[in-house]
Amino acid sequence: MMHRNVSRPKIAILISLVLMLLCVALCAIFGRALLFGASGSSTLPASTIAPPNYPGAMNETSRKEQTEGYATARIVTFQTADKPETVFDFYRKALAQDGWEPRQILPSRRSYHYIQAGGGAGLGSDPEFSLEIVADQSDAIITDITLNLISYPSR
Repeated sequence: MMHRNVSRPKIAILISLVLMLLCVALCAIFGRALLFGASGSSTLPASTIAPPNYPGAMNETSRKEQTEGYATARIVTFQTADKPETVFDFYRKALAQDGWEPRQILPSRRSYHYIQAGGGAGLGSDPEFSLEIVADQSDAIITDITLNLISYPSR
């Protein structure tokens, strides 16, 4: 009878250890899905839906259009008293914080590209976004800005 009482605590400890190891294994296996969602991809930044608002923008307009194929475009226009380089610098900093990468640099244009990191493993299944910033300074006081945000959804 004494032998039987000693083995029960050992079995309880063994069962507890097995359950803890099972929990650790399940967390390791399913932890990515819990952290990043079922598809394995993280949440998109707000700048992929609408570009950041430029401080001091005047006469702002925004419209959404369907482009050729399956992409959509959000076109934002505004005016500012700032120089084009000041506007480009604002968007360079704001977009870098959201993971956007610069693509081409032209004197009156800046282009940025964002690909959602995640589930597609580079096989074209992740959403992609491009943002072109065009500045036209027709006079010394006002700069006209056009933002073309194009969304290419997951395929």
